[in-house]
Amino acid sequence: MTVERAEALAAGIEIDPARPLLIVDADEVLFHFMAAFLEFIQSKGHAFVFRSYALSGNVLAHADGPPLPRETVTGLVQSFFAARTRHIPPDPEAAPALARLAADGVQAVVLSNVPTDAAADRRHALEAAGIDLALAP
Repeated sequence: MTVERAEALAAGIEIDPARPLLIVDADEVLFHFMAAFLEFIQSKGHAFVFRSYALSGNVLAHADGPPLPRETVTGLVQSFFAARTRHIPPDPEAAPALARLAADGVQAVVLSNVPTDAAADRRHALEAAGIDLALAP
């Protein structure tokens, strides 16, 4: 991320320095990213193995195949976010937990690694899940 991009994101987020701040990741915290991503790559004939925490190296060409090249995995991730960001299932406990924290005075910001062109879809998914927080895509 460039300094300019970080400054633009920060300018759009209001933080009260007198209140506790929670920065919460969207994928695998608020949304069930892996289940949706696995379904997506399997629909394309690929498979996944949990060898490390990275996606690259873990996405296989097919069930017994070699790992896909990093560039191919990056393309799959971008295609996934373009096609499915609005439809990644939310964790059903996320909105109630965040509401309880807000009632206790905690402010929260959602950190998301979706590409910039999928930010509106992520915002839609957050709102559909009942999560009305600042978003830093």
